[in-house]
Amino acid sequence: MADFQNNLPALHKVDATVVALSVDTREQALEIADLTGARYPMVYGLDAPEVGELIGAYVERERLFIHASSFILQPDGTVALAAYTSGQVPRLRANETVAYIQFLKKSEARASG
Repeated sequence: MADFQNNLPALHKVDATVVALSVDTREQALEIADLTGARYPMVYGLDAPEVGELIGAYVERERLFIHASSFILQPDGTVALAAYTSGQVPRLRANETVAYIQFLKKSEARASG
């Protein structure tokens, strides 16, 4: 989360919006935001099994949390890239997100031009 916060200017240059989803309570989500410095929107209080099923993420059934899952969405809401983890690494990084969005925009420009 800190990586995306630290790279918000680069993400905004490619018209990206960052949103975090969490199964944590409001208080837990605010604590994580404080620890990481994240100041982008965070949806909290989600149901882990329900959301895990919906997005296809790995769910830790004993402790009821969703392993890190990252998505890059097209402007129309379709998924351009999905990255799922089943542990601490690897995770989609902000610089990779920027590079992929730039790639998508160049590909779209070539296809329409």
